[in-house]
Amino acid sequence: MNASRHPSGECEQECDPLLFQDLPTDVLLSIFRYCNIHSLLRLSQTCKRINNIISEDFVWLERSKRVNVSNQVSTQVKNRSFSILHCKDRCRVSQNWNLGRYEETIFLHNKTKYMPWLQLEKDIVWFSRGRQILALKRRANSIATVPALSFKPHKEDVSRFVVKNGKVVSGGRDGSLSLWNLSKNRLLSEEKHAHNLDITGVDFDGQESIVTGSKDERIKVWRLEDRKIVLKYNVAAEDRVWSVAYQSGSNSLLCYGTSGLRPSKCPLGFFDIERNHIFSLTCNNLKRGAGILDILWEDLNTVVTCGYDRMVRMWDIRTLSCVRFWSDPFDVVLYSLASDYNHTLLCGTAQHGRVQMWDKRMTRASQANFLPHRCTS
Repeated sequence: MNASRHPSGECEQECDPLLFQDLPTDVLLSIFRYCNIHSLLRLSQTCKRINNIISEDFVWLERSKRVNVSNQVSTQVKNRSFSILHCKDRCRVSQNWNLGRYEETIFLHNKTKYMPWLQLEKDIVWFSRGRQILALKRRANSIATVPALSFKPHKEDVSRFVVKNGKVVSGGRDGSLSLWNLSKNRLLSEEKHAHNLDITGVDFDGQESIVTGSKDERIKVWRLEDRKIVLKYNVAAEDRVWSVAYQSGSNSLLCYGTSGLRPSKCPLGFFDIERNHIFSLTCNNLKRGAGILDILWEDLNTVVTCGYDRMVRMWDIRTLSCVRFWSDPFDVVLYSLASDYNHTLLCGTAQHGRVQMWDKRMTRASQANFLPHRCTS
């Protein structure tokens, strides 16, 4: 007789091991909280159930607000985005930015080398080529090669332009200023002798106020009255002006950048239009010639600049000083700025068609993307 007996009608059954994908959803979600973006994207490729759980927006919502470039937190970025990405796609695209993964396509070919200016809108890319300004329609995965709109506002090359509220304000190398009406596709107003030399900076508040800067060391504020451009202020900058920008959502305060050739004078200055008063910031560590080529208002109190000193600098107008800076890893001149108005700064450089990315939460540059060797910025 056997020493061990089993209850009648019962038999031993082996319990199958519990697999990872069979865990309860709340347990999986708790585990996913400890995973980084790369791990989550890899896990989503393992099985259908895990992919369905990871594809839900609530898994990615908080992460998507912290990622670089594609977070789409800012209203300004949303307004110029072709589409609003799902939270998972924001993280995926940001991962590609961080790792330098991208596909390159050439839409326009120029035999002549130009220094173009670009402006991105939700459905159009604005592009200057010589003395032309072109409007190229955006598509889901490409850009139209045939311009939807093309016009020549100047006799010489376009240096800078701004598109706002159905109007294009542009400055030319011949010192002229023009205002183009997009709805009627015609020149609304023109000032042929706005400056004695090249216009190097232009900004427009979208309503009636325009500011220009030039190599002739003048900053001029214009107003649109009865469809004519009328000069209101003519300010001496005492140095060549390279860039100008209105304060975000305001036309009473503007910022300008100069060549930085004047000794003991900061290349970044401000003009209070209501008080007709110029003031500059404290910058004791800047060398002579540290000119500012581009200006970007992050918010009402913060300005970001780049230029000949090979650094991206963040300035606070409340303390009138530079509060942060990031050095270019290749020590070259920085020409233009873009921001996601959250964590990321992008900068176009003077050599090798390089676009440099900075994460404002870090001190070192994050990633650099290079165009082909035949192209230059």
